Amino acid sequence: MSKFWIGTLAMIFNFQKAYAILDELIMAGEIQEPSGGTVLKMTKASDAWEQAEHIDNAITANFG
Repeated sequence: MSKFWIGTLAMIFNFQKAYAILDELIMAGEIQEPSGGTVLKMTKASDAWEQAEHIDNAITANFG
């Protein structure tokens, strides 16, 4: 199995990530990025940005 395979349970419990990966791969019905490595890099960068945003929001909420 490919390392990019998303299992049924992963899609059910982590559908936002599955949607983000599909969004990187396909846009308007056409393949936008055929390279799995590039998609993985973009997904990891997006996750890091989202985590940093959550941390900033928590600091702002707690320390004003």
